[in-house]
Amino acid sequence: MLFDSLLALMERGYLPPEVVRVIRDSRLFVFPGRAHEVLAEEKSATDEEVAELNEHFRLPFRTVAVEDSASLVIIADVEEDQVGLSGPRSYIEVEQMVGPRNSEFSVGPGELSPELENMFRGTVNVVWGAVENMVFDPRRYGGNHLHAQFRYGGHGCFEKKKGLRHDLMAYLPADMVTRNSANNVLTAVAEIDAFNQPNRWILEGIPVKEKKAKGTREPRSHERPIYTLLKPQQIREKLGLPAPGEGSSPRPHERRGHWRTYRHQRFASSGLADKRRWIRATWVGPSEAVVGKRRYKVRLDL
Repeated sequence: MLFDSLLALMERGYLPPEVVRVIRDSRLFVFPGRAHEVLAEEKSATDEEVAELNEHFRLPFRTVAVEDSASLVIIADVEEDQVGLSGPRSYIEVEQMVGPRNSEFSVGPGELSPELENMFRGTVNVVWGAVENMVFDPRRYGGNHLHAQFRYGGHGCFEKKKGLRHDLMAYLPADMVTRNSANNVLTAVAEIDAFNQPNRWILEGIPVKEKKAKGTREPRSHERPIYTLLKPQQIREKLGLPAPGEGSSPRPHERRGHWRTYRHQRFASSGLADKRRWIRATWVGPSEAVVGKRRYKVRLDL
């Protein structure tokens, strides 16, 4: 995993302290498939959902590492309990330069000259900085419908054993490098929003046998908690849990605890219009199981 490659670079002292702090604080989320395929399955957002996302977007944890089949992006809130898209957040974007993972990279296999492709083979590109003033607007922006302002902090094209291998911007236009990392950051935010919904739950997988850290070595992905966002049926299939019994009485609608803003004027008569209320979590049946070498738990508190 790219997350493990990033940990190796960090342990060898290749990354600056401000980047190391963000990596150490991150919780690792693994997303299935390629982002453009996953996001294409999501339904179009209503005006109410657009407003909700812009005003009340939250990360599942203060620092979240999102790894999918193309890249790794770490996003961190600057403030405690940060709410909304517009506030500043720090980011780290990681991508394998040459290889099967980078088919969504703007400079992919076959697009580099043979000399450059050979030069960058086996390297990992890391870009870091800050993002702010994010806006979700499907009517104005294409792709994942997000727009933001980025403050570039730095970058490095590293090889695990040799450290900083090349200055990528010496060979490729600087705006190409920063634009690609920005696109991946916005895609990660779109992935988090698409999955971090009341109909999906955070499933935490922790190794059954916990390994103690040795010296300065950081726990790798198989040695630390990994989080996914799944629907109840997907969780039960993964954990081998029984489906809730079918009875004559109506079964409760399962949903995560979440804030809801009553924006529509149909709520005016009840006095709820434009008010926010916490909707309590509802889960039916067992929520934990051991599968293989991991203990899985539905996080009912998140």
